[in-house]
Amino acid sequence: MKSIIFVILAAGAIISVVFGARQTIPLSISGINSSDALDYLDISFAFALGQLINGAITPLGGAIADRFGSGKTLLIGIILSALGCALIPSSDTLLSLTFSVGILSAGGSGIAGMPVVMSAVNKLLPPEKAGLAFGFINAGGSIGQFVFAPLAALIIVTYGWQVSIYALCILLILILPFCWTLRSLPEAKQKKSPLPSLTLLETLTLAFKTPSYIFLLLGFFVCGFHVAFVITHMPGVFAVCRHLYPGGL
Repeated sequence: MKSIIFVILAAGAIISVVFGARQTIPLSISGINSSDALDYLDISFAFALGQLINGAITPLGGAIADRFGSGKTLLIGIILSALGCALIPSSDTLLSLTFSVGILSAGGSGIAGMPVVMSAVNKLLPPEKAGLAFGFINAGGSIGQFVFAPLAALIIVTYGWQVSIYALCILLILILPFCWTLRSLPEAKQKKSPLPSLTLLETLTLAFKTPSYIFLLLGFFVCGFHVAFVITHMPGVFAVCRHLYPGGL
């Protein structure tokens, strides 16, 4: 059994960086918008597609982890996210920006998201320790979102938005070794449970027949919708208001 401290640190670091990177990329929108080949509608489309891709692929991350193991799944997701971030500064067309932001970066963060990390932790720690570990790991994700935004803003103001994006790429690469700590065997190689296993379609059918799951899904949809708007567009709204009303309202 792996040390609970190492598992929590590895899971918390992955969640913190992956969530933090995803939340701070929109701070570079004003820099991306400075390109003559892109307008704000193009940028909005790329980021909106990224939200859809991230939400759609996150549940598939668990299925991928069951088939190939948590470590490989997290490794693939983080590499895709880092590659997408690295391509953003050179994405000067709608197609290239959609590919880097809307597919690679968003898809990678979806694959290496909370479900895969929590599943890995649940398999690596005894049941009596899992609840405590989940609490610390969730806190790690919140810390990443809280700390990364002001740091990214400081880097953007001091060195430029491209440097901020490349800094995120470096952080994503630095957490790759933690995937080894959270590695687990694929579902097929684990000890078989006496309970019958369900296919993905059977699991989804059962979930959508459960009222509590529907209400939970609706709650997350409302939360995700307004949070996505705030982190993507609200910084630009503040900048416009400051420009129009330099002395305040």
